[in-house]
Amino acid sequence: MRVPALRKHCVYHVGDPTALVRRVAFSFEGPGLSVSDHPKEWSRIARLGAGKTHALRRFDKKPGLFADMLRRGKWRTELEEEAVEAGLLAQETRFAVDYWDDESEEQMTQMFASPEEAEEEGHEGEVYERDVLVATALLVREHWSHRFSAPLDDTVAPDMAVLYLLSLTGEYDGAWWNEELAPEILSAPRGVIFESKLAEWNVERGREC
Repeated sequence: MRVPALRKHCVYHVGDPTALVRRVAFSFEGPGLSVSDHPKEWSRIARLGAGKTHALRRFDKKPGLFADMLRRGKWRTELEEEAVEAGLLAQETRFAVDYWDDESEEQMTQMFASPEEAEEEGHEGEVYERDVLVATALLVREHWSHRFSAPLDDTVAPDMAVLYLLSLTGEYDGAWWNEELAPEILSAPRGVIFESKLAEWNVERGREC
């Protein structure tokens, strides 16, 4: 299987790079160290305040290899199928509500376990059934609950399963979402260095790439 990837010689982390020992509420990048190309913009988007900026480079001077999460294709389908076979994901019916998010200027979807829950807690809009891949207890235990206190949301469960399987290969330093740099709509390129690969990266406070 050929997974599209980006090579990065240097990336930035804003905040405390040793904070992985603490549990936090949630992260769209999953377990690992969140990184970016644009620390000032990312700090503003993620509301990181006055966190210190660190530059990260591999100790061996080689570029880091990051799976390109936005270039979906056959590889993504195959990994999701592998996750189902491994008991990390299961297909279930959810009840969805679509809504327009003014902050990000894009359509979003909320998903709920029952139509009653969707009616009571969801945004205004039509509730419809949707077959989706959701996290199993195995995925939550292996790739989520040791780092995050919030439940693993159905909308990001496939991403988390794919990230977990990619991390197990040992071939990738992490993953990358090569989004548009547009802080006004909360968009910027971002990535994650997998927990298993962090020891291979040198962290330098106050340095620039």
